[in-house]
Amino acid sequence: MLSESLENNSGSKGADSQQGQSIPIENRSLIPRFSYSLRYRYLRKKYNSIFNLIKPSPILAKRRVLFIVNPKSGEKILRWINSLVLQIIRRRYLHIHIILTKYAGHASSIIEENFDKYDTFVAVGGDGTANEVAGKLIGTDKIFTILPSGSGNGCARELGLPPLGIGLIEMLVKGEVKKMDVIYVNDKHSINVSGIGFDAIIAKRFNKRKSRGVFNYMLLVFRSFNSYKPRQYEFKVDGTLVKTEAFLISFANTRQFGNNAYIAPRAKYNDGMIEVVVIEPFPKWYALRLAFFVFTKQINKSRFVKTYSCKEVVFEKKDVSWFHVDGDPIKLNGPVHITIKPLALNVFDTKKNIGS
Repeated sequence: MLSESLENNSGSKGADSQQGQSIPIENRSLIPRFSYSLRYRYLRKKYNSIFNLIKPSPILAKRRVLFIVNPKSGEKILRWINSLVLQIIRRRYLHIHIILTKYAGHASSIIEENFDKYDTFVAVGGDGTANEVAGKLIGTDKIFTILPSGSGNGCARELGLPPLGIGLIEMLVKGEVKKMDVIYVNDKHSINVSGIGFDAIIAKRFNKRKSRGVFNYMLLVFRSFNSYKPRQYEFKVDGTLVKTEAFLISFANTRQFGNNAYIAPRAKYNDGMIEVVVIEPFPKWYALRLAFFVFTKQINKSRFVKTYSCKEVVFEKKDVSWFHVDGDPIKLNGPVHITIKPLALNVFDTKKNIGS
C-alpha cells in the first residue's frame, strides 16, 4: 500500500521534471528510478519512526474516531487529516471519519446519528464547537476531545490537548482517559467558563461581528470598556446571600477564558466545585494592572477581586440578564441556578492538564 502510493507520487514527479527541463535521452530512464529510491528510503524511515512511536499494544483494538469539523476554522486541519501519512496511520491504527458542520447546532445532530458508531468524538473548532460536541457526550462512556482551531481555545489549553502532529495521533491511538466536571447554567452546560456582566456583553457583541480572531476581540473590549457601567447583583452561594456591585462575575470550571487569560487560577476541572470570581468596580487607570494579574495567574492578589468555591449559585430575582456560556451569549429570565455535575465527561489524560 505504501509502495503503491510512493510509486504514484514518484511517477508524477518524474513526468513533471521531464516537462520542466531538458534531460539527455540516455539518462532519462535513470531519473525516475533514482528519485523513487531516495524518496522511498526517506519516507519509509520517517513513517516507521512514527509507527514505532505510536504502536499500540496488541490487546488494544482500533479506536473509532469521528472528527466533527467547523469548516470556518478547520481548513488547515482538514488538509492534515487527509495527508498521506495520516491516511496510512488511519488504515493501521484508527478508524477515522470526518463530518463537516453546516449550521449552528448541527454537531449535536451529527452525534445523535453516529453515537453508536464511534468511541471518540473530536471537536475541530473553537470553544463554541467544543461546547456543542461535549453536550451530547455528558454522562456517557464516549470520549470527548478537542482539536483547537478557534480564537480562544480555553478548554483545550486547560486539558493540555496537543495541536496537530504526532502527539495528537499518539493520544488518539493509546491515550488513557480521565473525567472532568460540567457546570450547568439552568439547563445550559458549560465545560469551561461562564459568566454575567462585562464579558457577557462582549460575548453578545462579538457574536454579531463577521470578523473573528483575537485582535478583533481585544478591539471590541477596548471600545466597550469606557461606556460599560457595573451593575448591582444579589445571589446565593451555597445558601449564603451575597450582595455586591460587580464589573463581572465568572463561574469557572477551568482556569482561563482562553489565550492564557486566567480568570480563576485556583479552579480545577475535576474537584466538583464551581469557582466564582467577582470583579468589583475599579478605577479605569487600574485596568492595565488588572490585565497583568489576569495574564500572570495573579488575579486573586487584586483588592477588587473576591472568590468563592461552591457547588451552587442562585440568582433569585426574575429580571432578564445576559449571560455567556463558554463564550456563547444567552439571555435568561431569573431565577437562574448554576450547579455542577462532577466527573460527568470522559477526556484524555494528557498528563499536562490541571488536576493530574
